[in-house]
Amino acid sequence: MKNKFPWYIDPSIDEINEAWSCGILTVDANVLLDLYRYHKITRQSIMESIENYSGDKWISYQTADEFLRNRRAVIANSKRYFENASKLISPLTSYVADTRQKLKDNRLLGDEIMQKLINDINSIIKDYESTIENTKNEYYGFVENDEILKRVMSIFGVGDDFSEEHKLLALEEGKRRVENKIPPGYMDVDKGGERPYGDYYMWLQILNKSKADKKPIVLITSEEKEDWWYITSGLTIGQDKSL
Repeated sequence: MKNKFPWYIDPSIDEINEAWSCGILTVDANVLLDLYRYHKITRQSIMESIENYSGDKWISYQTADEFLRNRRAVIANSKRYFENASKLISPLTSYVADTRQKLKDNRLLGDEIMQKLINDINSIIKDYESTIENTKNEYYGFVENDEILKRVMSIFGVGDDFSEEHKLLALEEGKRRVENKIPPGYMDVDKGGERPYGDYYMWLQILNKSKADKKPIVLITSEEKEDWWYITSGLTIGQDKSL
């Protein structure tokens, strides 16, 4: 039965161990772009985990293209997150000043205790503001000196693009799959140009790589949409078996 319906049968422990020990590790573009959205400690942990994978580390041409095309926009958009953080902290200064004024009316608290409380709180606020500013400058520095990009390029090999003939075939199949809601990627239908078929291009290039090298693939993705996962009753059961 497994030979006829392998997509419905979960891999065995031995097959999983083989994939992790001597397979090919790959990621999608969102995983790479998310490296710019994480704190540096989280980012470091993720990249070290990838580097420690014992098999080959490879990304599809489609993944590399999407990553390189979108990385500058992700870096630029980080400005919004820093601005939001600053806006959330800013009112605290006014709140502390207002609290100090109210505490002055409490005769049971001495001025020394009250002033220490205010000074301690203001010091913490300033530390957070300084941390936000320093982190913001670090992220903006990625535009000119992108250590994340350098590290990604050193970790992964990159596959080839489709030939002109195969690209036309992939485009037609991508259109058919989106129109008929065949995963992966049909939920990207509202994107412009060939972007609705990007997930399928990546998926096809990964399959071709696995066939050519005769090795299992470990795909890491941050996708959560139903065109990648089998979701029932609000629960994610596993990968969509129609992929």
